[in-house]
Amino acid sequence: MQVIEIFNSIHSQYASYEIPIFILLHVVMAILFLPCSPLTIIAGVIWGNFYGTIISVVASLASIAATFLISKYCIKTKVEKIISAKFPSLVQKLSQAAIFDWKLIAFVQMNPLFPASTMGYAFGLTGIGIYRYILLSAIFMVPSHLFCTSLGSLSLNVMDHPIYIFYVVLLLYVAHIARRIFNYYYKFF
Repeated sequence: MQVIEIFNSIHSQYASYEIPIFILLHVVMAILFLPCSPLTIIAGVIWGNFYGTIISVVASLASIAATFLISKYCIKTKVEKIISAKFPSLVQKLSQAAIFDWKLIAFVQMNPLFPASTMGYAFGLTGIGIYRYILLSAIFMVPSHLFCTSLGSLSLNVMDHPIYIFYVVLLLYVAHIARRIFNYYYKFF
């Protein structure tokens, strides 16, 4: 109970700085290739389901824009070398990504196994434009963000309602099945 009291005191003192710090932290984590999903869950804990989803989507859009622009205009050759060394067949797929852009972006944004915020590095190598990438990402990231913020907002009540443990197990199961399907259809990962 002491942790919640400490959190509430910090929350009340620095409420006006929370959202910009959260967005900045999200962008920095994405640039450093760190997963941002825990931040989405934390957004659900801090701001609840509705506002947490909105704030985490805005933060994620800032992150994907930052990684996309860094890849496209700053370190494109270095990122191409890294990807071509680890996944040689992916380079061919990325060159054709503009043809199937919405399907590829939807798959990445809705799959919980991909660090979607850092995938801007890969999409920066394609012919997809920044506005189209951000618009499609915004559309397709909402379900996963809504789910993660729901987990965050419900996590405070897990002990009171054991049914929420079912949601966590269901998420892990869906992630496992999605990864198996992805491995079956796309052998380069």
